[in-house]
Amino acid sequence: MKKLFSRADAVLIAVILLAAAAVLVFSAAGATDGEAFARIEKDGETIHYFRLSEDLSYREYEIGGDIPVTVAAEKGAVWFLRSECPDHLCVRFGKLSKSGDTAVCLPARVSVSVEGEKKAVDAVTG
Repeated sequence: MKKLFSRADAVLIAVILLAAAAVLVFSAAGATDGEAFARIEKDGETIHYFRLSEDLSYREYEIGGDIPVTVAAEKGAVWFLRSECPDHLCVRFGKLSKSGDTAVCLPARVSVSVEGEKKAVDAVTG
């Protein structure tokens, strides 16, 4: 009778499961706990800095220049809404809500990031 898994297969499966668990733990550690701030920079200088965790109604920030962009924000999230850049990669980043999240529009030289305290992991499985 032929074995379904060899010893090497079992080791490979264990390594993959451990890597998946590590990714889950580290992604959960990036979530913010309460105080989250959004920073919008153009040419390396902060032009808007605000708290995401407050009762923030929907807002749009028009950022002019050679390549104009629009950044939108609401309670808990900030994102590139529109850009006149050729590839629109910045818009495809989607909503940023966790501490450490960053999106950049290189042609417009604009970056958006979320800063805040990191919360502890709320659960560990194993």
